[in-house]
Amino acid sequence: MVYLNDIAEITGDRADILDKLKNLVIGFSPALGESQIVTEDFLKLVIKRGRIPIEDIELNSPPKIGISRKYYEVTPEQVRGAVKEFIEKKLVPERLNPGMEANSGKVVIGNINYNGRILLPSQDFSYEINAGGSAFSADQVFLNINFKSNGKILKGVNAVVDLKVLLPSVAALRNIKRGETVSDGDIHIEEREVNRDTAHLITNIKEVVGKQAKSDIKTGDVITKNSVETLPVVMQGDVVSIVAESTVLRITAKGVAREKGGKGDLVKVLNVSSNRVIHARVIDSNIVMVEF
Repeated sequence: MVYLNDIAEITGDRADILDKLKNLVIGFSPALGESQIVTEDFLKLVIKRGRIPIEDIELNSPPKIGISRKYYEVTPEQVRGAVKEFIEKKLVPERLNPGMEANSGKVVIGNINYNGRILLPSQDFSYEINAGGSAFSADQVFLNINFKSNGKILKGVNAVVDLKVLLPSVAALRNIKRGETVSDGDIHIEEREVNRDTAHLITNIKEVVGKQAKSDIKTGDVITKNSVETLPVVMQGDVVSIVAESTVLRITAKGVAREKGGKGDLVKVLNVSSNRVIHARVIDSNIVMVEF
């Protein structure tokens, strides 16, 4: 509320009238960034409504009085700084594939779009940002920014942020045919924009060298975990030894591979003795191992 005492200097000898005048309500406070006009005639009306004899008052007032509230405007630069810190330090590490070194890449923030001006009662504030269930789309993220003071939310803003997340990615330096073995000279690391799906992204050349292309790869293509596979040492139909062992016992059985696999791969194998299909890990071209 706005009281007469807020906009006028009130003096006089009669304490009873002074108290009434000081506590006269002029109206509601204007919103931050807005103003309202009070006229001299309106002031006289307010005084009369307060049952104060107007003839006892000497009113020295301009014809119109503008009323506004002090405020602090949060600048776009401040918003950008807060959003940048949140995205780089929290959102990117949380939303990328676990274990991926997000700090080896970079985030490029474009436009930050929100409605209106951000006006607060004072510059004594903190902010809290969250993305809720929002994930990276191809080029945007949706954020909620709460501006707070003493634990109380002063203003909430919904923002749409244009951004690009760039991470080191393995890319082809030449055309690689399906079935070819990838060598160190066939690939290199370069920064590429990534979207929300980073589960299959490869950021280390060592994870690709020596593997076989699962399909044709063109020059410049990013190589993912779906692009290559370990060179098979066991082919479908190969006869292998199924080994199960512990510290005190070793059991072997004859098996037939039901699918191809490289060293370390888990493949389906038919146990000839039991006629059951089991999963076993490829040790070499002759041995697969089961754990028990």
